[in-house]
Amino acid sequence: MTKLAEAKTGARFATAAWTAAAIAVIGFNLRPAVSGVGPILAEILRALDTGPIVAGILTTAPVICFGIVGPVTPGLAHRFGTERVILMSLGALTIGTAIRGLGGIDLLLLGMAVAGLAIGMVNVLLPAVIKQDFPTRIGALTGLYTSALCVGAASAALATPPFERAVHGDWRAGLVLWALPAAIAAVIWLPQLARRRPTDRRQAGLRHDLWRNALAWQVTLFITALTSLAYSMFAWGPKLLQDRGMSVDGSAEQMALCFGIQALSGFFVPLWGARRGDQRVLAVITAAMSCLGLFGWIFAPLGSAFIWSILCGIGQGGAFGLALALIGLRAGSAQTAARLSGMANTVCYIAGGLAGPFAVGLVHQITGGWAGVAVLFALMAGVGMVAGLGAGRKLVVDRRPLDHSIPIRTQQELKKMP
Repeated sequence: MTKLAEAKTGARFATAAWTAAAIAVIGFNLRPAVSGVGPILAEILRALDTGPIVAGILTTAPVICFGIVGPVTPGLAHRFGTERVILMSLGALTIGTAIRGLGGIDLLLLGMAVAGLAIGMVNVLLPAVIKQDFPTRIGALTGLYTSALCVGAASAALATPPFERAVHGDWRAGLVLWALPAAIAAVIWLPQLARRRPTDRRQAGLRHDLWRNALAWQVTLFITALTSLAYSMFAWGPKLLQDRGMSVDGSAEQMALCFGIQALSGFFVPLWGARRGDQRVLAVITAAMSCLGLFGWIFAPLGSAFIWSILCGIGQGGAFGLALALIGLRAGSAQTAARLSGMANTVCYIAGGLAGPFAVGLVHQITGGWAGVAVLFALMAGVGMVAGLGAGRKLVVDRRPLDHSIPIRTQQELKKMP
């Protein structure tokens, strides 16, 4: 190998390594804005003298904002470049996270909305970046991304309550804290502006057809069901445990344990699933484990909560990682992955936000307990299992509508389509 070839190889490796690291750091920042609220939600409600309805809005608003930007994000990336849209989103995330702690309920809700919109854009685009830059390593990079998401969620759940106490019970400071790592992520992403990933204009016809594609809907519904479970746990898990007699710190520790386990399963399950080709069994098992873990929190003796936290973590981390991997595995190109991700994010975060955190809060308020919420969890998991049986098949989405998805062995042929 000549020195020039060696230099090019080294440069490609360095670029890939920096991109992978940037994906991990960005992933770390996509959950603290949500998971950091739950452990101190009771303190926020007391300080603002408000109740469960506002709590439901507070926990649901960012999730719905994730979905609002889904339809427009691929078009923005096509026009301005994926790298620039991600950078602008990270800047907005930093600002939104910071302004949550600068005033009362108005700025809190505004900041949550801005952060939610920013996170929603990055949610759509990162699977497409992985598809484009790491087409033969989708499982591994999705696992890295998912693990970083879970570590970020765990860090916020575990660190926010003690930091709040360290600043004399100021919940605002506990929320503003997470603007700092978001700003760091934006700086780390800056070198990506020197790149512009190629756009395949031949994929433009997929923009509308995906909404008529059965496989695309199966992937979307799987993600929607599991997202509903995950964000219900983010928002209401601490209060659920506290209502059963656990302390604030104890509930934060259980959330952190669950997120920590999610980081492990979120790495290994998509890695394993990508190698298997058919992911149906993994989809059903992870959805079932997610539900059983939450059932344990509701019905099992409180002393066994750590067992159910581990089970829930294995299920939710694995299911979420698998769901993200399915976007790349079921798409024939990076552009298709972006549009499939946009479709999935639109449906899963809007419907999931209403069927998840908001519905949980509403059912809990109406019934005054958690048994009714358990039924809701079972319905979410059931939808995920059924959708996973379709989404896990060895197929890729195609231009053709309804059930005309094509076998995965013909992925490369998509590039030759007129």
